[in-house]
Amino acid sequence: MKRILSLIILITLSAAMYAQAVKDTIIKKDTLSAAAKDTTHHHHGSGVGFAISGNFGGGLAAANAGTPDAKHLTYNNLSNVSFPNANYTSSGGLNIGFDLDLIFGKKRNLELSAGLIYIYSSGTADFSGYHAEYEAVDGNGTSYRRLLTATSATESLKYGNISVPILFKYSTNPDKKLGAYIQLGPILSVSSTASGTMNATMDYEAVYHYNSTTNTFGYSPNTSPGDWIITRQALSAELGPNQSVSNYFNQLNARGYNVALGETASAKAAKISYHLGGGMMVRAGGEYRASKMIHVLFGVTALFVSNQRPANSFSPITASNDLSTVTVSNFLNGTSSLLTMQVGVNLGLQVRLAK
Repeated sequence: MKRILSLIILITLSAAMYAQAVKDTIIKKDTLSAAAKDTTHHHHGSGVGFAISGNFGGGLAAANAGTPDAKHLTYNNLSNVSFPNANYTSSGGLNIGFDLDLIFGKKRNLELSAGLIYIYSSGTADFSGYHAEYEAVDGNGTSYRRLLTATSATESLKYGNISVPILFKYSTNPDKKLGAYIQLGPILSVSSTASGTMNATMDYEAVYHYNSTTNTFGYSPNTSPGDWIITRQALSAELGPNQSVSNYFNQLNARGYNVALGETASAKAAKISYHLGGGMMVRAGGEYRASKMIHVLFGVTALFVSNQRPANSFSPITASNDLSTVTVSNFLNGTSSLLTMQVGVNLGLQVRLAK
């Protein structure tokens, strides 16, 4: 991001320095005389003009990637899974970019612009309550149904987007120092990513299916009478008030039954990339014309961008059979879309390169 900011600032400053040099070489005596008489009005001339603009904005932001698709989970013999509706919250965002502007119209108050904009926002996604049931093997070599429940699962996410805006601008009072403007149009998203850190707290429970024919326990996707159910809820009902469910889980774990409560894991989630997308942008506010060449823009910005991607096979929380290794990954691997939005203030600088 720092490289992008530095590049945009360098381009804008270079254009300003070049424009000033051009201005110094083309000033004529009659221009100076006219400027002395009237410093508030601008000559419009005919034909078209060119400019370069830099804009910086920030404020409220929102992002939503929806609920992951359970059909892409890769657990062994997955029999039951549930995703709560993901809760996405945002801590704000910013955008910075530059435009190349074509100025036209009888009053030189119309512009058509194209450029680059970098859109950044951050936030969290809460997947607490995620539950999956699948086949696992305990320390004694017996298969059983593992019940994995994320009592807490949150991702701290950072969203980055590079887009090409194509905007039309209309300005009022072009012959005065102060006017108003509105700029709007589509934006083409050429690169969009999401990355962050995953933090989770998990319960690992178990169900051992009882086979009355062989008088053995093993795996089954369903619960039947006679099964050995090792869950927080079941043991809370069975154990006396002076017995600890957590201690009982620990005792079973020490005997090779791979169950545990309140296990934690944290890891940096892999970056998710999205395909080309599109959206809209609007800027509006005031325009202060410091000179014929330098215009300062201030106001508000609103934008949204939507991107798509194919959902990949994924396991957001994976534990080895003995629970010695637990890995977490991005829940967004199981999603196929991303919508980002921003509303906030905007500050811009336009340098006009031709009369």
